Amino acid sequence: MLAVETRALTKSYGSKNAVNELFMRVEQGTVYGFVGKNGAGKSTTMKMIAGLARQTSGQIMLFGEDKSHQHGVDHAIGALIENPGLLPNLSALDNLMVKSRAMGVEKAKERSKALLDVVGLSYVGSKKVKGFSLGMKQRLGIALALVGNPQLLLLDEPLNGLDPEATRDMRTVIGSLAHEQGITVIISSHVLDQLNRVADTFGVISDGSMVAEFSDAQLQASCGQAVRLRATDPARAFAALRARNAQVPIVTAPDGALVIYSGTNDQEIEAISHILYDAGIILLELGVVKRDIEDYFVELMERGNSHA
Repeated sequence: MLAVETRALTKSYGSKNAVNELFMRVEQGTVYGFVGKNGAGKSTTMKMIAGLARQTSGQIMLFGEDKSHQHGVDHAIGALIENPGLLPNLSALDNLMVKSRAMGVEKAKERSKALLDVVGLSYVGSKKVKGFSLGMKQRLGIALALVGNPQLLLLDEPLNGLDPEATRDMRTVIGSLAHEQGITVIISSHVLDQLNRVADTFGVISDGSMVAEFSDAQLQASCGQAVRLRATDPARAFAALRARNAQVPIVTAPDGALVIYSGTNDQEIEAISHILYDAGIILLELGVVKRDIEDYFVELMERGNSHA
């Protein structure tokens, strides 16, 4: 079942579309990694899903129903977008109790203590928040987002500025919420190597439009090994290889090398060598490399910009 589906979702500010006919599909009980450059429309999209901003046009479906037709749906959504909104002179426990009581949560103190345990902050429940590290504040922000027992959790850049230990702890918390408690989590982040370790599915947005959505398994397949070569005439080498198989992705690297995302066994490498030899092209370098995941995401975002 889809927890979130957007259909041609658009948000306009004057003549500019911050989000432009966005189509998005998020499976229930998964971690969805939302990737894009600053200003691509990630935060605006999450605000519309959370009910913090109204779309100009398009549709938001939550758990199979149109959001505009649901009553009280926002209580099923927890959000940490931009700043957590903490009260610095109160303790972590008191911050949670203030929100719990405002939302009418029964047994507010017990629920608040349980949430501190969920995010790994039970040991600092009585400590004032103003003395917290950034990682502790982010974890408390997630606890606040969980006060109303949401089915959907929206986290906007929760990994920013965290040290390696805090980042690992945050990944553990997010993974546990989705895979053990069944909460659907949409998380945006620029820390792609960390996002890759926790997300089940990815959506890449550029200029307000969705460029691609794919599973973690598809990502790993796309970032598998590739053949890298340099030749005396890169343009002719590209043409000769493309003539052999127009479906095989071939990318020109910044240094002029060609990167071929195809088979990397000995027979394939030998075949590439023969093609260039028959075309009278001299090889300067030929070897197997692994595609960098961060480079792949950047390539997708740039592809979206070029299409726009």
